[in-house]
Amino acid sequence: MTPLKNSDKPIGIKKITKKRSLYYILLDNEDELSLIEDQMVDYAISVNRRFTLDEIEKIKKDSKFNLWYHKALVHISYKLRTKKEIYDFLSKSDLEDNEKFLVIDKLIKHHYIDDLEYAKHFLEDCLNKKRGRRYFSNHLNRLGVSSEIISEILETFDENQLLEGLTLQYQKIQKDLENYPIRIQKLKISEKMARRGISISTINKVLDSISYTEDLTISFEKDLEKIKKKTDDYNKIVNYLLSKGYNYQLIKEKVKN
Repeated sequence: MTPLKNSDKPIGIKKITKKRSLYYILLDNEDELSLIEDQMVDYAISVNRRFTLDEIEKIKKDSKFNLWYHKALVHISYKLRTKKEIYDFLSKSDLEDNEKFLVIDKLIKHHYIDDLEYAKHFLEDCLNKKRGRRYFSNHLNRLGVSSEIISEILETFDENQLLEGLTLQYQKIQKDLENYPIRIQKLKISEKMARRGISISTINKVLDSISYTEDLTISFEKDLEKIKKKTDDYNKIVNYLLSKGYNYQLIKEKVKN
């Protein structure tokens, strides 16, 4: 009888350890496998089972794929992800490119990834947080969402809802800016909205919808004192205060030549 080669000898399981949702398998030959529960069932893994080397190699290959599929699911469980985000996440793996796309295809098939749904949810988030169309588009572009999906969802962007929310929000902010001249108030409010991706046309509508009040007593005296420490030249003082947005009539009344 021909003796078995080492490669033909059955390989047994030495130890099975479970940590969270993964099973760690130690084989007789000291190799290790990391399996998810589905694989444990599919391959009937138990301490009493023995496998050929070919069977072990197949389990290893499936194990790598399913391990990263499982990691991708955990990654998605924290928040919705786009297809590009998952591909970037899988780039940390030892999967081949075709295997990465197989993982992504499986996630799409089971509706764990859906760029269209992601865009719909993100639109709601933008409206709730008073963020504009530009922010919406730029953010989704960075996350690899197609221009077709972005355009489709932008058609449902409710500018009136955004305008109403922004007007209420920045009317409250205006109260904290009363110590500035109205021109500076508008400038500061414009800058805040621009940083949030609000379009110029929407910014102008919000600025026109806000009721402005100003109390320059404190800020004017503060700025006047500041420039007087640097110069006593009347023209320089006037120009500095004008650049701060103060009305020329007020400056004439407060600053003596």
